[in-house]
Amino acid sequence: MKRQRTFLVRRTDVDPAGGNAGRFASRQLFRWGVPSAFARMLGVLCVDTREPVFALTYDDGPDPDHTPRILEVLARHGARATFFVMTDRAVEHDDIVKKIIAGGHEVQVHGRDHESMLTRGVGEFWRHVRRARRDLESVGVRPTLYRPPYMQFRRSQMMAVRLSGLTLALASGDSRDWEHDDEGAIAQRGAAAVFPGAVLLMHDSRADPQTARSEAELPRFDRADVIDRLLQEAAVRGLTAVTMTELLGRGAAVAARAYHRGPR
Repeated sequence: MKRQRTFLVRRTDVDPAGGNAGRFASRQLFRWGVPSAFARMLGVLCVDTREPVFALTYDDGPDPDHTPRILEVLARHGARATFFVMTDRAVEHDDIVKKIIAGGHEVQVHGRDHESMLTRGVGEFWRHVRRARRDLESVGVRPTLYRPPYMQFRRSQMMAVRLSGLTLALASGDSRDWEHDDEGAIAQRGAAAVFPGAVLLMHDSRADPQTARSEAELPRFDRADVIDRLLQEAAVRGLTAVTMTELLGRGAAVAARAYHRGPR
């Protein structure tokens, strides 16, 4: 993956209603961008482009019930996506991983489990990411991106991501699909978060059902129907879903000040 420049902006600038797509260069906090030596340690939220593309990303799978049906919908729309997987599930369901790749999508690292990285020291974090990477390599995938569970991490862990050869991949918006709701409402929230260069967070499973506040909040909606509705709306606006790696090749990566969560 060819590395582009990285712009560091304020978190409020990464807003689908802000109209900054393709204009983040004028919003950056450092005139000449972020030095390349540090860029990989910053979490990418979106990309600075006016091209009518956005990255569709899925977390927490692969799921034997939902992922294959989502892949069918993506194929009908000619859309591509990035699946940030739980690597223990990827090893168990390597047939689904192969279907993802055969469909023109990509598979990247989300973790071996869904425990927050804030609970891990730098050494434990480093070992966790390395093992997760090896898990994917065992099923024929060479990952380049890493998204931590809950998008939570310590600043001191960012160097470990860089040294592992991975790019810290976050997101500029989501549909709040980790709890149950009407398919139309979820799709509408997701579509509202999409703009040229956006990175949209979705889920093809829920890896942490034990954290739900009540049983009623666990997702029961049709995830395939949600993405079908969302992609129809995106098409009306002339937007096409691509993988995150492809999007990163379309322009400068955008990171945000005050986004990083957790103490040092």
